[in-house]
Amino acid sequence: LPFALCIINFPFLFSQNLVPNPSFEDTLSCPQGLDDLSATKFWYDPNSSSPDYFNRCNNNLVAVPMNFAGSQSPKTGNAYAGWGFSFGNTSPNSREYLQVQLTSTLSAGKKYNVSCFLARSDTFPVALRNIGIALSASAIGMPNGTTIYFTPQINYSSFLTDTSWVFLSDSIIAVGGEK
Repeated sequence: LPFALCIINFPFLFSQNLVPNPSFEDTLSCPQGLDDLSATKFWYDPNSSSPDYFNRCNNNLVAVPMNFAGSQSPKTGNAYAGWGFSFGNTSPNSREYLQVQLTSTLSAGKKYNVSCFLARSDTFPVALRNIGIALSASAIGMPNGTTIYFTPQINYSSFLTDTSWVFLSDSIIAVGGEK
C-alpha cells in the first residue's frame, strides 16, 4: 500500500491573517499519537481521514523533529500538521484533508493573498502534485474517509519533491461569503 505524507505550515506573510492558529501552535493538549489533529485549536478533519498533528511536546510517533514520517523541523514554532494519501487494492484513492474556519468572511470582489508552506516527508518516496486550497461559504466535508471532490481556488500543480519547506502563494478574487 503506497503512502505519502505531506506536511504543512501556514505562517502567512501578508498584512492580515484570517487563518486562526496558522502554524498549529495553539493546542488543546499535546498530541498523543497518530490522527490527533483534535489536539490543536480550530483545525479539524473534514472527512474522518486521520491527518496528523506533530508537536515538540510529544516524544513519540508525532514528535518534532523526528517522528514516524521522518525528520522535519517546523517552519516556525513547535508544530505542524501532515496529511497523506494512499492508493492500491486495500484503500483506493484514500486522501487526508485539513480544514479551518477563517476568522472573517471574505468580501465579494476583494483580492486576497493565500499562502502556506509545504514539504514532502523525507521517508516517503512518492511526490504529490495538485495540492489545493479550497475556500467556500460553508464547511466542505464527506463522511468516513470519502474523497472530497471540490475544485480548489489555489492549486500547487508542480510535483512536491522537496523535503525542505516550499512556499506556495497565489491570490484570488473572492466571490463573497467564503469562510
